[in-house]
Amino acid sequence: MEISGNSSFDTQPRIHILGLGNIGKYVAHSLRRWNPDLGITLLLYKQELFDRFEKEGGGIMLISQEEDGEKETNFQGGYKLASSTEYTGPRIHNLIVACKGNSTVGALRCVAPFLHGNSNVLFLQNGLPNTNDVNRKYFRDREDWYIPKYYAGVVTAGVYNNTGRAFSIVRGGRGTVKIGPMFRGELPGIEDNVLLKALSKCVDINPVILNTRNEIFVEQIRKLAVNAVINPLTAIFGCKNGVLFGSELRVKVIRDLIMTEIGPIVRAILPPGTDERVMKEFEDEELFETIRSIAQRTGANTSSMLGDCKVKGGRGCEIMGILGALRDYAQLKNVGIETKKIDNLISWVLGLRPEFYREEGKCKTITGKLVCQQVWRDIDWSKDTW
Repeated sequence: MEISGNSSFDTQPRIHILGLGNIGKYVAHSLRRWNPDLGITLLLYKQELFDRFEKEGGGIMLISQEEDGEKETNFQGGYKLASSTEYTGPRIHNLIVACKGNSTVGALRCVAPFLHGNSNVLFLQNGLPNTNDVNRKYFRDREDWYIPKYYAGVVTAGVYNNTGRAFSIVRGGRGTVKIGPMFRGELPGIEDNVLLKALSKCVDINPVILNTRNEIFVEQIRKLAVNAVINPLTAIFGCKNGVLFGSELRVKVIRDLIMTEIGPIVRAILPPGTDERVMKEFEDEELFETIRSIAQRTGANTSSMLGDCKVKGGRGCEIMGILGALRDYAQLKNVGIETKKIDNLISWVLGLRPEFYREEGKCKTITGKLVCQQVWRDIDWSKDTW
């Protein structure tokens, strides 16, 4: 472990990682494992994390929970550390942003001045990265050629942390990491791109490099649809992913949500000219099966939204970056779809409080109505009008 200095010149190819939640640690671990000569700097936002990192051995532990019940533990060290709130250099050529979408602009405050036109910035987040907000805040007066090149990534592996260690993660279900450009035109050659070349070597995370903006946008919309169901409903019912489809009533709620709002909206915002085969994957029944499959594959996971609500309450989670984003797209595209169910879910999640989960089998809405984790007592979920 090294603490990064303030040198303005770094001769070693290097990737900086901002946001050391489960996804950030997952990718950082894989990059270190498969790129031993690559410089990797972890950007930490408070002193407590520096102390915890050293106390836990100066590295990241990955525990793979395989389908056959076997566990594999792999530890990777050899990182540099730097403060994301007091960053003083060197310039950043490759940055992975894995913090929550609603904190992105603030998290980049001290880092953005060290980005430049040849920087590659990869957003690995649940919602849709809002690069317009980033540009307005930090690059408003810059020419287009001096704005970083943005990429988006979609992670489908089931990754969580129940170890009690800040720098450990558990992979409970394998998936892919799909990466593509957020800019127009074809993707540059991978061999000349430190970030993409390094990620393409990370065989344990199953990287898939996509060539166009439309391709990665389709994958973002697919992930958004999955998160729009699993995240808010696990937060509301207070259950792990694998339990979500465990009752006929909850299955009906999920089908209603997909058929009346989420399905029609995501189909309306897919890029023009999307392949017919891909369009079929977004039909209601296909979406339902995709979401159920992911919930089962990540069954041991506590969704990030449920985790946030237990600690910070609904107003500290990413509900607006997920369901709010879907609602905004529906309004922007003028698709003519009512979003009553989405509006209700947003309102209920925002009203969740940490103390509600401490009452055995119960939580409350913002109106104070008691609800059971299995069935809401004051809402007739069996009706299509909930």
